[in-house]
Amino acid sequence: MLNNKQMQNVGPISVEPALKRKWVKRLFLLSALAGLFLFSGCYTAPKNQSSKLEVDTPNSWNSAETKGNFESQNWVKDFNDPMLVAIIEESLAHNYNLKAAEARLASRIAGSRFGSSVVWPSLNGSTSQNRNKRSSASGITQTPTAETFGLNLRFNWEIDIWGKVRNGYRGDLADIQSAKADYAAARLSIAGRVAQSWYNAVEAQLQYDLAVRTQEALESGALIVEENFKRGIARALDVRLVRANVASNQSTLESRLRQKNSSARLLETLLGRYPANELMSIGQLITKEEVQAYNDRIDEEIAELRIELSARESEAIDELRKGQLSTVPKDIRADMAEAIETPESRRTEVHKYLLNKYEEIAGVDLERAEKDDKKFRNYREDMQRRISLKVAQKKPIPNGEMAIKLPDISGGIPVGLPSELLLRRPDVISVERTLAANEQRKFETSKARIPSINLTMSRGTSTRELDDVFDIIDRRVWSQALNFSQTWFQGGRLRANFRRAKANYEQSLANYASTVLTAFREVESALSNQSSYERDYESQKIAAEESAAAETLAWEEYGRGLTGITTALDAVRRNITAQRSFIQVANQRVQARIDLYLALGGGFDLKPEA
Repeated sequence: MLNNKQMQNVGPISVEPALKRKWVKRLFLLSALAGLFLFSGCYTAPKNQSSKLEVDTPNSWNSAETKGNFESQNWVKDFNDPMLVAIIEESLAHNYNLKAAEARLASRIAGSRFGSSVVWPSLNGSTSQNRNKRSSASGITQTPTAETFGLNLRFNWEIDIWGKVRNGYRGDLADIQSAKADYAAARLSIAGRVAQSWYNAVEAQLQYDLAVRTQEALESGALIVEENFKRGIARALDVRLVRANVASNQSTLESRLRQKNSSARLLETLLGRYPANELMSIGQLITKEEVQAYNDRIDEEIAELRIELSARESEAIDELRKGQLSTVPKDIRADMAEAIETPESRRTEVHKYLLNKYEEIAGVDLERAEKDDKKFRNYREDMQRRISLKVAQKKPIPNGEMAIKLPDISGGIPVGLPSELLLRRPDVISVERTLAANEQRKFETSKARIPSINLTMSRGTSTRELDDVFDIIDRRVWSQALNFSQTWFQGGRLRANFRRAKANYEQSLANYASTVLTAFREVESALSNQSSYERDYESQKIAAEESAAAETLAWEEYGRGLTGITTALDAVRRNITAQRSFIQVANQRVQARIDLYLALGGGFDLKPEA
């Protein structure tokens, strides 16, 4: 045995080197995991794929007449039609196809995020309780009942050294971007369809009004002819011809009525309404007075809500002040309450002194009342929401015949550069993002045959006593493993997956090019149609004016006996045709302008400018 002196020379036995090595290993492992996690956590969406486009992008539009930057958010304002803004807002809030598109967007986002969850480590916790009783080896006796309790935390993570998991995740991010672009395209499409349906309804109303006026004019002319026939001036042939014209136009009137009702019901369906044929352009709230009366009723309801809210606010402030008055000495509480309730202009020096001394009580406001009373805060938020909804229900007051008048648009619009279209139009963005996603999927499947590395760690406790289940020191059980796996043979499945992903990528590349060409064609066609309809509109306007004057002159000459009834009726038919064509071309010009905005990928900022 060693004596004391020898023991002193030897010194105490130390375990520090072993502990240090253990902790160094743990720190190294944690550092490596943190580094790999940060390296794997740098996930961004794939870059834009327009450089891979096999279609030549021109430097300018061939059919553009107006140069300049395209203002994508102002196309609705170009028509200067408050009713158009109102119905687009209503459609974006209530159209059921758009609600379905919104649900599809949420579903695609959730699906992409579900698929991309493999990029993150998984952490699972579990608890267990096991009871068992067994027979002894002889089979005659049984062992006592054994009961164990366990608490376990399991960590599993595929370390993405090769970037395979990153490729899948980036593909999912691109899919989400594509889904958002699809939703934006659906919103733009709904807004465009509503705008076009609105002006189709306006045209149908104008055509119907024209048929009504024509019918009234023909019936008046028929009375004149029949009166002349009775006086022996006109012939029986004249009477039959004019009666035939009255009957023919009556049939046209019924046709215009059906078109008017049908266009109104179509628009109501797009707005999410019941197709009751009650739109403003078709007869509901058609005058300024009716719109004003409707808005007055809404204002009365808003005023009632505000009075109710104001009363409740005053009550909440008074209740809070009364509660705070308990902190004031009893002998001056009544004076303090009187000072608070007295208007400022009638307060005495005593009142002012008390208010200054107890400023915290006197200075109670809505913000403090809401902070101290959660129920009042919820009530106030609900009332403000109800008032806002009522304000949104107010209708724009028409100016003159705004509700049944096509907008007066003229001149071209700046359309920007073709290259800008690739970054603005939603359907082009969607297919470009799909191309980027399929490229990442191609990379992902190409790396499927590379070895994968998985880290698995488990920590927990196992004990016979429930009270010891949280004893992570003495009752600790653990395991950790680092697994390398390599696929050798799967019957060609991995190769087939790669070929399919590559084919999907090539298909997306072709779809991208086709979509871009289609977008260019639609813009060029819309630009060409816009200028063509502009010239057609001016020609039809002249034709309508001259035909109306010719009809008036023809009836005057017929009345003086200078011409026959056939000439007068021919002038009537020409005028009707000219007026119908003018209304039709005026609407086609508006429709062409809407087509141009849709082709350019225009958005819609419906809020008024600050």
